[in-house]
Amino acid sequence: MTNSEMEAETGSSYDASMFVLLAEGFFSRLSFGIISFALPLYAYSRLGLSLTETGFLFSLNLIAEQLFKPLTGWVADRVGLKKTLTTAIALRSLVAFLLIFAGAWWQVYLIRFLHGLAESSGIHRSVR
Repeated sequence: MTNSEMEAETGSSYDASMFVLLAEGFFSRLSFGIISFALPLYAYSRLGLSLTETGFLFSLNLIAEQLFKPLTGWVADRVGLKKTLTTAIALRSLVAFLLIFAGAWWQVYLIRFLHGLAESSGIHRSVR
């Protein structure tokens, strides 16, 4: 099947949607990859966190992600995958923006927890 036949069958909106999702995934991974490198340095040198507290800061993200995966999978089943993914993308963008304003250790902890929630919404698992 040629590309023009696929476009006629699926419509060009499918191609645009796929491009937007791929671009969001790329830029999200890129930005949080940079944050994952720079945040421990910032937490240790500027916020005065110990190495143990910095390690917990990163673990908190994964803990929140694992805690919320069943719940967000259930929500995706009830509300719909498209709405849930759109909310996850918006929340991830908001979390990245909020890191700019974090000046205290508790704010960084809260933002990393919210990032874990947003990440749990991106890949859905159901409790069924």
